[in-house]
Amino acid sequence: NKKTIMVENIPKEANEGMLLLVFQRFPGLKEVKMDSGKAGVAYVEYDNEAGASAAVGGLQGFKLATDKPMKLTIMD
Repeated sequence: NKKTIMVENIPKEANEGMLLLVFQRFPGLKEVKMDSGKAGVAYVEYDNEAGASAAVGGLQGFKLATDKPMKLTIMD
């Protein structure tokens, strides 16, 4: 039962590799994909809800290379 997190407020100098490093400490990470149509947005997929919830709990408001806090939302 996979879960996707929408990540907003990503600085433009960030890339998928940086996000991978941040999100991989939570179990079940499958994929990180930047939204090519929307700047500052990425989608992080976990293979279970527990991992996705842990990531949101641990990284909500995390600042990636700037003073902009990331906004994480679990999608249905």
